[in-house]
Amino acid sequence: MYDTFNMGIGLTLVCPEFNANAIRATLEQTGFPTSAIGTIEAAGNPDAEAAVVLE
Repeated sequence: MYDTFNMGIGLTLVCPEFNANAIRATLEQTGFPTSAIGTIEAAGNPDAEAAVVLE
C-alpha cells in the first residue's frame, strides 16, 4: 500500500511550545505515537505573518 499511495504524515496538531510535552504525553498514553515535525517562527518583518518551519 505504501508503494501505491502517498500515506502522508497523518494528523497534525499545532499548539504552543509550552504545552507540547503534556499534549504528546497524553496522546502517547492513549496509544497515539507522536513526532514533533517543525516550529512556528516569527517573520523578520513585523508586518508579515509567522512562518511555519518543517524540520
